[in-house]
Order: sequence, then structure tokens, then C-alpha cells
Amino acid sequence: MIQCVNHKTIPETFLLICCVEPRSVKNKTIFLCEYVLTNDFYLDAVTETWMGDNFAKTCINELIPIGYTMKHVPRRGKHGGHVVLIHKTVISLNLISFSQNGDFTQFER
Repeated sequence: MIQCVNHKTIPETFLLICCVEPRSVKNKTIFLCEYVLTNDFYLDAVTETWMGDNFAKTCINELIPIGYTMKHVPRRGKHGGHVVLIHKTVISLNLISFSQNGDFTQFER
């Protein structure tokens, strides 16, 4: 779950938000970066990044445009997956985690 903390500098009319599933970002970092910049997204959720915990800093630098930052949510205990939130630095996001014993039992089968 994402909680938007600071939105005072965001236009009141709308935010451009995107979600993409590239099934691995390793060979698509520059393309995804240009896509975010060209469309001026405030938030881009990238699913199935396959980044893992040891993703190369070079790839991260290519993926994140200037004026943006990212939150990386690794998938625990399974191969593949992972989510990255790329967002403009004018937005402050907090990641809120749910406990293993929470209301959600699963989203995948």
C-alpha cells in the first residue's frame, strides 16, 4: 500500500500515473526512463522487474530519470516478481507493509 505524504506542490487538476509490466527491466532501463520522462508521469509502477536484491547500480541509474526517485519492493521467497515505484521527487511516499498474518492470504495462484 502507498501513502502519499506530501502533495502540496502537485497540481490540483490531475496526476499522470502509469503501470507497466516489462518482465525484467535489465535490458529496458533506458527505454523505461525515456518513457517516464516523455509522458511526464508523476508515478510509474513497474511490476515484474526481476530486479532482485542485488540489482546493479548502473541499471538503477539508467532506470531512474533526473528529478525522480524510486521505491523498490522485492518479492520475498520466490523467483521473479518485484515492484518498483518511480516517482517525481515532489511526491513523498511511504511504503506500508502488511504482516504475514494480515487480511490478505494471497493474490496469486
